[in-house]
Amino acid sequence: MKLRDIMNAFPLTVTADDELGLASQMMVWAGIHHMPVVEEGSLVGLITDRDVTAHQARVGERAGLRAPVREAMQHHPQIASPEESATEAAARMATDRLSCLPVVEDGHLVGVVTTTDILATHVRASLHESAYEGPRVEDVMTRDPLAAHPGDALLDAAATMQTYAIRHLPVVDGEGRMAGMLSDRDILGAVGHPLRALDAKAKTRVAEELKVEDVMSRDRILAVHPQRPCSEVASAFADHTLSAVPVTDDDGSLVGMLSYVDLLRGRERTRTARS
Repeated sequence: MKLRDIMNAFPLTVTADDELGLASQMMVWAGIHHMPVVEEGSLVGLITDRDVTAHQARVGERAGLRAPVREAMQHHPQIASPEESATEAAARMATDRLSCLPVVEDGHLVGVVTTTDILATHVRASLHESAYEGPRVEDVMTRDPLAAHPGDALLDAAATMQTYAIRHLPVVDGEGRMAGMLSDRDILGAVGHPLRALDAKAKTRVAEELKVEDVMSRDRILAVHPQRPCSEVASAFADHTLSAVPVTDDDGSLVGMLSYVDLLRGRERTRTARS
């Protein structure tokens, strides 16, 4: 299967002269984390919500949102051809921990492909090959993941997520059992719209009053067992549009985290071993 068959052929884009605040707002509204930056149809960069946050940390929140996209964007992102196979793209994305690839043809942006696109199509089908069950969750998961506690300050947890470039932080109780999940979108909902920069007074209130338990998700937390086949978990990821899930043992204790990238990397290791 070619990327042409699974890519989003009409992605949202911004120009290098647009304000970062606009780019941030567009990503929030669309529920995405990255956008190509184009000039007259040609790709000139890639901007992510993390790029926006990192630039704000350097120059200040208000100045960061008013700055042009060119000041924070990735100027030379990895790209793909529409004729590249989904298998090849999956291997590159897994190796380099990429969440998306702009698709370029004859110098012009023609689409974007994400890990969700790939896993929901070609990778899920490959993992379901009847002749081979594939790896188990414990073979590909990230062990001893970072975690927060319900009583931790929300901004401390947010700082951890930003420092280690993670979007989901499991929340565990005093015995190490899952108590909830904290996502970057949970934090966004708690501190307000990205275009409304927090002033010093608001920051103090958030730091002193908001705890992880105030905004974390408690209900319908999908956790998987370490011995579950990755093929089954890949289906759940695709069906429920998940990006990461906690891995818990028989006692409900957190033992790992499993992401799309982990599944892709495990799939490519298996494919290489079988070839």
